[in-house]
Amino acid sequence: MAAALVSVNKTSPEAPSKGRLNYYDYQAQRYMPELDGVRAIAVSLAITAHLHERI
Repeated sequence: MAAALVSVNKTSPEAPSKGRLNYYDYQAQRYMPELDGVRAIAVSLAITAHLHERI
């Protein structure tokens, strides 16, 4: 018995409105500029933790 291959269209037929992404486009993103502030806080905390003298 031959197995049938089914292709799934993972893009929405509609264009995203006002910069909104559909689920699959959101999952395909590698960089999210909204997280830059959280990244900056995490880096500064890591640096200060490593520079702090132990008592």
